Amino acid sequence: MRFSRAVTFLIPFLGFQCIQASGQQVATWTDTTGNWSNPANWSTLTVPNNGGGTTYSVTIAVPSSSVAMDVLNVTVDNLTLGATDNLFSTPSTGSLNLVSGGSSNSGDIRFLNATLDIGSNASLINNGPFGGNTGASLHAFEAELDNYGSLKNSSGASIVLDIGGKLVNYGTLNNFGIIDGDTGGEDPASFVFNKGSLINKSVGQMQNVEYLSNTGVFVNNGLLGSTCNGVGLCGWYNNGTLTNNGTLTYDGPAIPAETQVNCGGNLGPPGVTNCMFTNNGILTNNGTFQNNGPLINNGTFVNKGSLLVGSDGTFTVSNVGTFTNSGAVTVSSTGLFTTNTNYTQTAGGTAVDGTLSATGGAVVNILSGTLSGTGTINGNVRMGGTMMPGDAPGTLTIFGNYEQTGTGIFQELMSPYAQAFLDVSGNVVLDPGARLGITLLGGFNPLGDTISIMDFSALSGQFANGSSFWDDGFLWDITYRQHEVDVTAVQAPEPSSLLLLGIGSLAIGAIAKRKRVAQ
Repeated sequence: MRFSRAVTFLIPFLGFQCIQASGQQVATWTDTTGNWSNPANWSTLTVPNNGGGTTYSVTIAVPSSSVAMDVLNVTVDNLTLGATDNLFSTPSTGSLNLVSGGSSNSGDIRFLNATLDIGSNASLINNGPFGGNTGASLHAFEAELDNYGSLKNSSGASIVLDIGGKLVNYGTLNNFGIIDGDTGGEDPASFVFNKGSLINKSVGQMQNVEYLSNTGVFVNNGLLGSTCNGVGLCGWYNNGTLTNNGTLTYDGPAIPAETQVNCGGNLGPPGVTNCMFTNNGILTNNGTFQNNGPLINNGTFVNKGSLLVGSDGTFTVSNVGTFTNSGAVTVSSTGLFTTNTNYTQTAGGTAVDGTLSATGGAVVNILSGTLSGTGTINGNVRMGGTMMPGDAPGTLTIFGNYEQTGTGIFQELMSPYAQAFLDVSGNVVLDPGARLGITLLGGFNPLGDTISIMDFSALSGQFANGSSFWDDGFLWDITYRQHEVDVTAVQAPEPSSLLLLGIGSLAIGAIAKRKRVAQ
């Protein structure tokens, strides 16, 4: 079911300048401050379409005039508001319907509990302040809305773009309410173009945005979500600066490669692939970013929050793009993350339960943080953080080489049911200082067990732990074989040894306490 025709009065309208048709009548405001319902305030000495009759083109251009819309359900061909004028609604006002021509606001429009309805043959350009309060709505039906001024969609207000409706922002747009891009999945899709400054506030919601193009500055502090259901042109394109501090979800469908160029029956601009999120600018994620459709990064993508490549999602970093993670990245079991440049992690964690591919000589470069999962990594891995194969635990597979630097830790997880295992098709290099750690889960007693922790084609170097080391209550021997590394639990601390250790600790604590008292 489609949304009702309501949208916050905060949207500039991309108007096509239209020449008035012959026979069109003009009603001009003649007073300064007054009510729309007073016939004496109009050049026609009649109230423009107050409940029927002639449909006028309305001009309010008397300097510093203030017009109160105190009537219900007014229909005009188009509206022109001067630079120092303002038009405001009073409570319980119904709707102002623009049915044809190009309307423009150079003044100040403020509505409360009112609807501005722009018809399929009309448009509106906003050059001045334009705002709506709680209950205000703006409905663009096959219409284009341009904002060159200041547009504010207040909390409780809404903007609805229906059947090819377009919102184009050249100025400043602050959304505290709801911007709904597609209320019923109709064809053609709705469009949002930001070429200025667009801020979706923490209480704001931008939903069902099928086609989004950002060449300006776009900051999402609230909820930002897409709809790309294969009906009409759809896709997101960032060629400017997009920062996500809230929750961003892109739900473009998984489209076969041979049909991506025309996924909805409508071709996009030359060289543009539909049904896909493409970043050619700077995209920074400080919040939650869930990608359930194809995403291509040709610019700079910095993740400091939570990035999830969902079950139908693909994330591709081209050879001219960059990707840096210091938050949390999860590639789900059927998700795909592909990069032609280094996957760089400076902090946080990456969990690969699907596929992470580093091609063209790119490296999965984990400078810090963790790398885990039970999926597949295609490419070479350089580990300066913590390698933790598996999740519960399990096996992580690398089709490439694995190098663990002097700051790197291989953390082996063992439970009664499974042990972590790193399966490397290529070579393993353990640099000086590389260490091995063991964590026992679920009360597992490994005494006497020999467990393989990794395999490889060839090995260079050894762990810095030595041939034997204590960890998690057991003494472990490390065995380096031709194509694998094993560990064997050979000894657990004797109960008497544990008692002596406990008594020693108590004695040291007592001595330290006496020294503090003496001081």
